Amino acid sequence: MSKKVWDLLCDGAVVYVAGSSTEMPSDVMSALGEIVSEETGGSKEVASRRLKALEKAQRYNVEACLVYEDAKSIAPEVLGDLRV
Repeated sequence: MSKKVWDLLCDGAVVYVAGSSTEMPSDVMSALGEIVSEETGGSKEVASRRLKALEKAQRYNVEACLVYEDAKSIAPEVLGDLRV
């Protein structure tokens, strides 16, 4: 499966991540980093730079939100005027 993802990225695919802001974006970025590292034989640092380049080129986009269950664990002073 990682080869297919890598091939899609090489062919110009755009990645959109949508979901909870607590773990989903970092989990997806981590998984993509592993794929890039595995498929290129490069280090995690090189993979990270490649993924940052995807972000800069607007080919990696995150639309994450704070869901109610996540918000309950955040200190009120962090949320400010937002009421959960």
